[in-house]
Amino acid sequence: KGVFGRVWRRLEELLHPKCEAEETREFQAGSLDGALQGASGVNFALISLPGAYAGVEAKKALARGLHVMVFSDNVSLEEEVELKKYAQGKGLLLLGPDCGTAIIQGYPLGFADEVSLR
Repeated sequence: KGVFGRVWRRLEELLHPKCEAEETREFQAGSLDGALQGASGVNFALISLPGAYAGVEAKKALARGLHVMVFSDNVSLEEEVELKKYAQGKGLLLLGPDCGTAIIQGYPLGFADEVSLR
């Protein structure tokens, strides 16, 4: 309350402006587990993080039984091999790291050009 409270709220408004999409969005997850709690029937994760973090998050997704596309680059070859063996052992698909383009059920993921779907 008081002057400090009003100043703080105004600073928050200026630093974190709301856009229309945020006002109408029903759900925004802050983590993989949060996203999985908020949705049912999810079987795929798209990882797009700096390489230092991508492998860790990809392994989390695989551990939860998700197929994974790793859009990120700069994942070491050793980590890539480890992730692919882990995915194979669980019967899951792992695309990437450094996987640039994929179209799944007509939806472009990562970087995709316009394509003709027949």
